[in-house]
Amino acid sequence: MRLEREVIEGKFDIIDRNLSFLGEIKRLSLEQFLESYRDVQAAKYSLLEIVEACIDVANYIISVRGFRRAEEYSEMFKVLKEEGIIGKGLATKLEDMAGLEICWCIGMERLTTEGFWR
Repeated sequence: MRLEREVIEGKFDIIDRNLSFLGEIKRLSLEQFLESYRDVQAAKYSLLEIVEACIDVANYIISVRGFRRAEEYSEMFKVLKEEGIIGKGLATKLEDMAGLEICWCIGMERLTTEGFWR
């Protein structure tokens, strides 16, 4: 099986669209952000979509290339680093980001809105 460019580009489109939206949200002051429940929820969902798209891309590459199976989301990026697909710096950032996925799985209440803003 070979990598399908359209699959990866579709996920990158999701990432780009949500990063653009978060850039707009980031122009708000913290106070403005916290006053709008709609903005808070939209920003959290956008971040979730970004995290999921990154995990989907990693999983897709690992599967198609036949790399070793990762046991956790964050480990997927270690696998890509080991295989020379991404560099160490990016892998570390993506591993940290994948930890956010756990917040959604166990309950978003553990991630405060102010912590999310940062």
